[in-house]
Amino acid sequence: FQAEDGIRDIGVTGVQTCALPISSAGAGVPYGPFIEILKGLLPLVSSEVLEPHRAVLGRLLPSIAEGRKADLDPEEEQVRLRAAFADLLDHVATGGLVVSFDDWHEADDLSRRLFDYVMRRLEERPALVILVGQRLAPRGEVLELGLLGREPLGEMVQAMLGTNSLDPAFLDAFHGLTDGHPLFAEASLQLLLEQDLLFRQGGAWTTREPL
Repeated sequence: FQAEDGIRDIGVTGVQTCALPISSAGAGVPYGPFIEILKGLLPLVSSEVLEPHRAVLGRLLPSIAEGRKADLDPEEEQVRLRAAFADLLDHVATGGLVVSFDDWHEADDLSRRLFDYVMRRLEERPALVILVGQRLAPRGEVLELGLLGREPLGEMVQAMLGTNSLDPAFLDAFHGLTDGHPLFAEASLQLLLEQDLLFRQGGAWTTREPL
């Protein structure tokens, strides 16, 4: 399963979509995933938003710096990069944002720390962030979530919507979109509700646009 495949199929109008596989950055490259994110964000942010962060972001992508330099120790660099990415993503996410990370198991420790910080900043924004990767070393208790078939997924969606009636065509499309991944299904359903794309028609829940 590739996260960008599911994102491409959602087709939600008015939502910025950044499908960003990180394998091209190379396994273990410092801030590798966020170098790819930065490339995807540049067309979406104004010069005014980017300007205060050019120097520190230029350490990851020199073309951004435009001659500006930031002489920082590693700790200062982490702090400044956190602020920069949080501001850029927060700005873009105002109107809704979908971001995916494929091959997340290859992400380096600095990227993981930066990710944790940015996610806290995006908690109040309409953002869907998807991580796809191979099994990682367990940290605490591991809860195994298998794929759901069409009917079990329908039961899950019905429970979340508080209904016993779903449009069969919607359920077919939603199962195809999510491949039965419970967490991805939950996040996708929440996004559809927040964007007012899921509604009742003839007593059954369906979407305003094809999935």
